[in-house]
Amino acid sequence: MAKADGIFSKLRGKIGGVVFYVVDGKTYVRQHNDEPKIGEPSPIQQLYRNKFSMASHFLRPMKIPIEFGFQAFRKGMRTGMNAAMGYTTKNAFYGGGIDPLQLLPDKVKISLGPLTRAKNAQVSWADDEHVRFSWENNNGEGSARHSDKVMLVLYNAEDQRVEYVLEGSFRSTGQQEVKVLGGKGHEGKLHAYISFHHHSRRYKTRSFSDSQYLGMV
Repeated sequence: MAKADGIFSKLRGKIGGVVFYVVDGKTYVRQHNDEPKIGEPSPIQQLYRNKFSMASHFLRPMKIPIEFGFQAFRKGMRTGMNAAMGYTTKNAFYGGGIDPLQLLPDKVKISLGPLTRAKNAQVSWADDEHVRFSWENNNGEGSARHSDKVMLVLYNAEDQRVEYVLEGSFRSTGQQEVKVLGGKGHEGKLHAYISFHHHSRRYKTRSFSDSQYLGMV
């Protein structure tokens, strides 16, 4: 893979034996191979394909919060979703041999980073339309600041519906409610995730905590 400059930066699609891609306004080029693959995949290859397919199906509806939470891992043609897919296929599966292959939602991450995580985070229904997340203000522990902002995700994997807040309350606030379209029709089906992030005006970067899975609500 290479970055295309000059007149090549205006090209799109396949030309001869190369393909031009655009990611974040930049054009990249890589070689295209028209030769079909021969033979059946090995057991290891098939296991990876199965993991990739299951991970893609689970993560795709959460693309917006995942791209936000994995923004530090973007590089060239590598997107936040690419990074999340790689993490999920390596860390969020069980089985695949004697036991059936299973994706484990509690091992999935919607963000990764060095920021101090939420302390004693909990989630519950506040009323028929809102879910409340709460946590302790652990300002001063590790890298935690009172001005860190919370990111929240509620995900019904059965219906592939997602509710999220990217830049919510401050860490010092201790709680945030999320409105759920359809309300308690989703009760008991929503996977809940929480993480914090901090924006540095000086360096124009945003650091995240590893997200935490709070169970289903």
